[in-house]
Amino acid sequence: MDYKFTEEQELLMASMTEIMQSENWEPYFAECDANNVFPDKFYRVLRDAGLFHLLLPESCGGMGGEMVTFAAAWEALLRNGGCAAPIWTVEYMLEALRDGTQEQRKILWDVFEKGDNVPLCAAYTEPSGGSDLGSLQTSYTRKNGKIYINGQKTFITDAREASYALLLTRDAETGEKYTMWLAPLKNKSGIKIVPMHGKLGLRTNSCCEMFFDDYELEEKDMLGTEGKGFDQLKIDFNLERLIQPIYHYGLAFCAYEDAVKYANQREAFGKTIGRFQLMQLKIANMSSKLAAMRSLVYESCWKFDKNLLGREDAGICKFFCLDAAFSIIDDAMQIMGGIAVASENRIARAWRDVRCDRMAGGSTEMMVIAIAKSVLKRYK
Repeated sequence: MDYKFTEEQELLMASMTEIMQSENWEPYFAECDANNVFPDKFYRVLRDAGLFHLLLPESCGGMGGEMVTFAAAWEALLRNGGCAAPIWTVEYMLEALRDGTQEQRKILWDVFEKGDNVPLCAAYTEPSGGSDLGSLQTSYTRKNGKIYINGQKTFITDAREASYALLLTRDAETGEKYTMWLAPLKNKSGIKIVPMHGKLGLRTNSCCEMFFDDYELEEKDMLGTEGKGFDQLKIDFNLERLIQPIYHYGLAFCAYEDAVKYANQREAFGKTIGRFQLMQLKIANMSSKLAAMRSLVYESCWKFDKNLLGREDAGICKFFCLDAAFSIIDDAMQIMGGIAVASENRIARAWRDVRCDRMAGGSTEMMVIAIAKSVLKRYK
C-alpha cells in the first residue's frame, strides 16, 4: 500500500500549515479551554477554507473526497498545535445529509454555510445508558398531528452551540421503534439545555444535559425511516471510531515534537537531557508508537474510502491509537517536566483530552469486547 501523499494532498497540508502559522492560535485555544468555549473562530476559518466540504456529498455542494485526504489535512493542523474540537462537524453532517429529505438537506446546508457555529450535535447518550444505547428511555408520542418528545439526554457534545440535534428516541407505545429526528434547538419551548461544568478534558466542546418536556416536533422532522434510528446509528459507529484516531495521531505528533525539541534545549548536569539514556528510551518508544499509529490510521482511512473498513478494523484502530497516543503524550509530559504540569500548555490539554476519549465514542472496554468477539468468531 502506497502511503505517499499526492501532490494535491501535499498542497492541502501546506495550506493547513499556513493557517496555523498565519497567527498565534495558542492563546486563543488556551482561553477557549479555560472557559469551556467552542473555538468558533477557528471553526469558521477551517470551514471557509473548505476543510469540512472535503467529505460532504457533491450533490449537496461538497467535494465528495477521501478520508485519507481529510486525515492528512488534520495531521497538518494538529501537528502545528491546532484544536480538534470542530472535527465532529463532518460526521454529523454526513449522517444527516445521507438520511435527510431534500428539505432537511437544504436547511442543514444553509446553516452549515452561513452559521457562526456548528450546525449539529448528536443527542444519543442518556443517564440510563452510555455504551448501552439500546436502553435509552427518551420517548416520542403522536398527538393531534404533532410529535411530542419527553426524556433526558446527558454528556451531549456541542449541544449549547448547535442549531440542530440528531435526536435518537423510542416510541412510547411499544418501546420497540428507535427513531431519529432532526431536532431544532434554537427558540424552541419544551427543551432545556444545561451545560455541565468541571469536565477534565475536551473542554473546547461543550458538554450538556438536555431535558425534553412535551418538546414539539412534526412528522417532517423525522430523519430517515421510523423504527430504523438505531440501525442508522450503527452504520456510523465505524466513522466515529475512525475520526478519533485521526485526531489522536495529530495530538500525539504535536506533543512528541514539542518534547523532542525541548530535550535538545533543556540542560541538566552539564548536558542536554536528550543525551540521557532514559530520555532516549522514551523518545525511541514514542517514535515507534507514532510510526505504528500513522500506518494504522492511514490504512484504516484507505479501507474506509474503499468501503472495506469493518467493525473489527475500526475497533482496533481506536483501541490501539488511543492507548498509543496517551502513552506518547504522557511521556512527552515527563520529558517536559514541570513546564507540562505546572502551567497550562497544549501538551497538558492533549493529555486531558485523550484521557477523556477512553470513555467517549465507545469505551475502551467496549472496544475490547467488539474486537475479541469478532476475532473469536472468525476462528470458530
